[in-house]
Amino acid sequence: MGEKGQASSVFNLLIAAVIAIAILVVLMQVLQIIPDFSASKVRDGVNLLGTPQIIENVNFKPNTVVSAGTIASKSNALSEGQVCVLISGSAPNETAFRDPTGDGKIIRYDGALNQKVRLVVHCDNSGKVEETLNDSGYADDFEISLDTCSTLDSGRSTKYCVVAVISDI
Repeated sequence: MGEKGQASSVFNLLIAAVIAIAILVVLMQVLQIIPDFSASKVRDGVNLLGTPQIIENVNFKPNTVVSAGTIASKSNALSEGQVCVLISGSAPNETAFRDPTGDGKIIRYDGALNQKVRLVVHCDNSGKVEETLNDSGYADDFEISLDTCSTLDSGRSTKYCVVAVISDI
């Protein structure tokens, strides 16, 4: 092969690498998840059953996706079926948040600008999680409804955690 052919191969490889990096950057932005401290709060919540915890200053960037599966795997304490992520009625810019599957497994932020929120993490036995969330006053204060938590089985006694986007004040 001549010098011209070898140079062309190197150039093609360089172009492929640049395209791969661009795709990776886009994927990382689309698949961005909640910061690791929320996973530690879920882990703490499993040990503090019935006690809601607030995570302050969570910044959602456009196209941020939060999934129950990711939170569960990072918590090292629960399975995906033991976590529900939801949008409360008090969430700022509520219309920019959506649950594309409608089952409490994924939240997506489609706003044009970054949105600062708080999260409430509430863990308890699945048969008591709704009752203790109501007793804490958080269900009313932040308009949290567990209706979209498709994996919640109130007849069981397994540990279950709810992670809800709530108002930033």
